[in-house]
Amino acid sequence: MLRVNTTVIAIVTTDQTRVKTATARNVSVHSPDGDEPALDRSAMAWAAAKQARTTYFVHDADPLADVATAWADFFDGTAPMGTIEVVREQVLARWRAESVTLPDYYLIDRPEDLPTTLRHWYLGILAGAAVQRVVAIEPNRSIADHLCTLSSGRWWPTLDTILAGIEHVVPDQLDTPAEATPETRLFTPNRQVTRLDD
Repeated sequence: MLRVNTTVIAIVTTDQTRVKTATARNVSVHSPDGDEPALDRSAMAWAAAKQARTTYFVHDADPLADVATAWADFFDGTAPMGTIEVVREQVLARWRAESVTLPDYYLIDRPEDLPTTLRHWYLGILAGAAVQRVVAIEPNRSIADHLCTLSSGRWWPTLDTILAGIEHVVPDQLDTPAEATPETRLFTPNRQVTRLDD
């Protein structure tokens, strides 16, 4: 990832009003026009993040939104063959051109509200790539309250590594520690990754 002078946080939520709860003196909130394509929204958010001077920069423009949707739709049987590959190449082209990049952290708001397959994308595939970079957050607390609890961990693999062969990685069960508190609840995938070609 290209470094900036702020910690970039992508919020994944079904309730767009939740992003507004990130407001604080050391937090910038950016929510590009929802009518724009997902990749364009992400490029807008990244451009704004590069100008930010606050400690945290929070946005709701996931650069992998199209890939996540295509992957979930494929395994849910609602997308034609080849969709994932096309969308992946579009995202990678933008990433190589440095107009989009992964955030420092993904905060997943109300993960139980996400469709099952899409939930596995974020809390399985992405968490498997860098577990401490994907955090499920508590619904009755503001986004801002969670920011100071984020812990450092290994950095993301390169995006081309994360997305390589993703069309062959099938949804699997998630292991969720029952004793985990909402503040620290990290959803980690089974370490056995099931691939279509196995």
